[in-house]
This record gives sequence, C-alpha cells and structure tokens, in this order.
Amino acid sequence: MDNTKLDLTQDVFTDESFESMGWHDCKIHSIAFFPEKYEIAFDVDFILEWVKPSLNETHFNLLIAPATLVFHNVNEAKFDLEPFTGVNIDLVTKYNSRQPKNLAYLNQKKAEWQWHIECREGEISFYSVGFSMFLRKPPEIYPSGFPTSEERGGISFVRQSYASNSP
Repeated sequence: MDNTKLDLTQDVFTDESFESMGWHDCKIHSIAFFPEKYEIAFDVDFILEWVKPSLNETHFNLLIAPATLVFHNVNEAKFDLEPFTGVNIDLVTKYNSRQPKNLAYLNQKKAEWQWHIECREGEISFYSVGFSMFLRKPPEIYPSGFPTSEERGGISFVRQSYASNSP
C-alpha cells in the first residue's frame, strides 16, 4: 500500500482510512499500554509521502509527521520483537473479523479484527476494533532520513493533533 491516496491536509486518521494507508519504513519510537482502557499506543514517525528524487538527487525524500497511533479495545496481544536500534514497520495488515466479546460495552462497532504489524525486528499481533492516529506536528520533508528526537518533540502519547485545540 502507498499513501498517494491520503489527504495530506488531514491530521487525524482512523481505521476507515486503513486501505489507503501505507506503513512501510515507519519507525516505532515507543509503545504504551493503557489496560484500564484496553488500548495500546505507539509513538511513530508516519510517512505520509515518498517524494521522488529530482534530477540531481539520488534518494527519496520523506514527508513525515510524528504521530500517536492508538488501537482501541485490544485483546489477545502478542509481541515478538528483538529491537536493536529501534523498531521499523514493514507492513500492517488486518484479517479474521469477528464479533467482540464485549459487544454490549462497545455499543458502536460490531466487529473486531486481528491486526498484524510486521517489523524488521519481529512482529506484533492483537485483536482490536480499530485505531485513531493523531499527527502531533505538521508533516515536513526530511531528505533521506527521519527527524531527530528533538525535531519530533521526543517521545509522546498525546492524543491531540497539531490542528486541534482539544484532546
């Protein structure tokens, strides 16, 4: 999947946009667990666009925004990672739709999916009804690389987009 179909003015994404989202080479900086809400959150550098090199360039430039990716109503989570210098996503897939065990509590979604995050360093899988992703800063072009920790604002799990005034 590539991100050429994404609305680049959008600052919040949900699972409704999943089919048009690509995750290849996105970096995971940190993972947080919110058991009281049955959520898992990821602090990621989301690549919105791979910008083709101009005639005098040899590498793609990346349009990147630091983001908080939150999966909702998570269960049966399994992690098999061996990070060395970080975790880099290769592919995110969803399959095996089923009725959530706590359907009465959810009150809005009738299906949950098995999500699989393939990384160069291993894999993560779980069931979830979907996700919300908040771009915390406006996307910027990074020639042949990623923002530094300082440029991206450090580690964060803030659930507010850069354009939003309320959480």
